[in-house]
Amino acid sequence: MEKISAFLITLNEEQKILSALESVAFCDEIVVVDSGSDDDTVTLCENFGARVIKHGWEGYAKQKQFAMMQCQYDWCLNIDADEVVSVELRESILHALSFANDIVAYEIVGRNQFLGSMVPVSMRLEYHVRLFRKSRVSYDSEKLVHESVVISGKKTRLTGHINHMAKESIAIFQKDLDKYSTLRAVEKQRCSKRSSLLKLFFVFPITFIKKYFIQRAVFFGARGLILATMESYYAFLKEAKLWELNSGD
Repeated sequence: MEKISAFLITLNEEQKILSALESVAFCDEIVVVDSGSDDDTVTLCENFGARVIKHGWEGYAKQKQFAMMQCQYDWCLNIDADEVVSVELRESILHALSFANDIVAYEIVGRNQFLGSMVPVSMRLEYHVRLFRKSRVSYDSEKLVHESVVISGKKTRLTGHINHMAKESIAIFQKDLDKYSTLRAVEKQRCSKRSSLLKLFFVFPITFIKKYFIQRAVFFGARGLILATMESYYAFLKEAKLWELNSGD
């Protein structure tokens, strides 16, 4: 079987980093790129046996591109410091890489924790490319948030989940929404996109209907209602901040 490098980017993740590292211990190496932690993140990673590289923050996409290029092996698995590879996914990865084929990237479904509970599998979950040959992909450097890779070749999907152990409270989630909506608004402005009164009016209800009914957050009880409402607010914030950025034009 071909060898695998796991890589993570970190900043002050001492509370969750060990769970992430333990979940990728099946990989042949673990590379951690830290952008200036002042807690025990670096020590915990080094004690676990990870190779830690200190590198100033360049933005999500560029930071992950740098981390990927530090990996020794061509097959690379990327997770965040607050994510955990499920047992089912680990076995799926090992099986997929145990025989030769022409696949260069694998999509993996993410499953979020929200207010102390994992979202039900009955909800429509999103797939993202997380396992790939580094020689055949690159991160889109134009992305300021929700970074993704550009692939040259075939991809397919794996079974199992990457569990995102975040959003422990509404306050934490709201803080993230504020930060990410600002980055997305700047990103959209750079692409010469503009908001409008119609977008500001309709983006919240359309996003809510999509999240609550089409993506089935309705089956997540009160948490589903809160989640759908807050993600609709995030969609509104992106448009409002984009309008604000362009309001002086």
